Amino acid sequence: MQIQLLLASGFSTFNASDYDGIRLHARGKDSGYYLFFRTSNTWFPWQFFKASVNAEKEWQTLDIPWTEIIKGDYGSWGKFNPAQLKSIAV
Repeated sequence: MQIQLLLASGFSTFNASDYDGIRLHARGKDSGYYLFFRTSNTWFPWQFFKASVNAEKEWQTLDIPWTEIIKGDYGSWGKFNPAQLKSIAV
């Protein structure tokens, strides 16, 4: 299952470059999860950037800096740029 937050539609983007990263307040099944980021450089459905997080059973605050976001398994063009965000998914 995946939940997605659309930050921009069409050709527009959300500029998050004033921030150091993303902060989540989350809990999980004490296992690893991925955050998926789409930018204006991810045109095809198989292109994305990602960051892994470990969500424990108790609520916690997780800080994920932009520097920890890497290209997805099937390749994305260019580097991750927080000024070109389109969506974030868990």
